Amino acid sequence: MTFVPREMLERLGVQSTEQEEFELADGRTIWRSVGETRVRLEGRVLTRKVGFGEPEDASVLGTDTLEGAGLAVDPVNRRLLPVRRRFYEL
Repeated sequence: MTFVPREMLERLGVQSTEQEEFELADGRTIWRSVGETRVRLEGRVLTRKVGFGEPEDASVLGTDTLEGAGLAVDPVNRRLLPVRRRFYEL
């Protein structure tokens, strides 16, 4: 999930709709407020759930947001790349 500082989300008028539990890489569990907002990324606009980051939290562009925008990370060149969407029949 994408995490943005609480202060910024509140300034933009994003409202918290619920609290969710998250497990950190070190195994600890935290609770954070979440809400929905529109995200503009590389010319694409989509609605996504976002976490309200606290001062001790890192800002994170989540994989859900990247995938929704049809983008992937190129870690070598430090950029975002468009990816072809795939459709699999069940």
